[in-house]
Amino acid sequence: MSANQPLSKGIDLISHEVRAEILLALAERMQERPRNETLRFAELRDRVGHDDPGNFNYHLKRLLGTFVEKTGEEYRLSDVGHHFLAVLRSGRFDPNRRQEFPEIETSCLVCGTSATVTYENGSLRTVCKNDHTSILNVGPELLDSHSMTNALNIATRRTLLEAKSTMDGVCPYCEGQTAGTVSRFPGESVPVSYEWSCNKCGIFLQNSAGGCVLFHPAVIGFCYQHGVDVFQHSWEILVENVGIAAVCTEEPLRVQVGVSLEGEQLKLTLDDSATVIDVAKDGA
Repeated sequence: MSANQPLSKGIDLISHEVRAEILLALAERMQERPRNETLRFAELRDRVGHDDPGNFNYHLKRLLGTFVEKTGEEYRLSDVGHHFLAVLRSGRFDPNRRQEFPEIETSCLVCGTSATVTYENGSLRTVCKNDHTSILNVGPELLDSHSMTNALNIATRRTLLEAKSTMDGVCPYCEGQTAGTVSRFPGESVPVSYEWSCNKCGIFLQNSAGGCVLFHPAVIGFCYQHGVDVFQHSWEILVENVGIAAVCTEEPLRVQVGVSLEGEQLKLTLDDSATVIDVAKDGA
């Protein structure tokens, strides 16, 4: 079997108008009645507005086992079908949605200087005067329903949790196996970048040392002791409390990053696989 065959098969399944309408009808039913999201054949056909039962049955069967599942005589979206439609309906593909937020004050994750915030092509970007750019993938709904500070925190939390899965060797998108490498940038503001790629879908993810440690148990506990919830304030902690990583030794590579709160500092040392190998505390 060709490596691309499952992909081409999936694209073929959703390329027909009737099959697309079936998925939308089931998604609308899920939204209306999440505790009873199934539809019988006749109900589903009526919602789609298809007048040929035989032809409709053909298209519905094509979706079974992938985007649609059947229980008894009723049909519902499968988890895969729901995830697929959720991405499409998120608004991330709107090429005309671009926003600037001149009133928003935030800082650069790299150098700490003032950074501007813009939204374009499904990405929330912060850029500072030194051209350091941070990119967070979000849908416009997040910006419409949350303050910018909350949106940055939510998007950062999700991004770092996806990175955590990648660091553990599992792609957060396709469950393929990931492999990591380290890129060195001597003399730059970010001396080390931890990078992973998936051998199945090809996704490429990067993370700073600070991003690698933010959800480490020691950091979560340290912040909690100071009354700060890491998961609720991920962006703010990275900007305000996580220091610039420093290379301690070259061979073997050891990188240290500190998290500072109320006069105390937690220092974490990472090896070349982004594994925390030592934790120490300084201060009060």
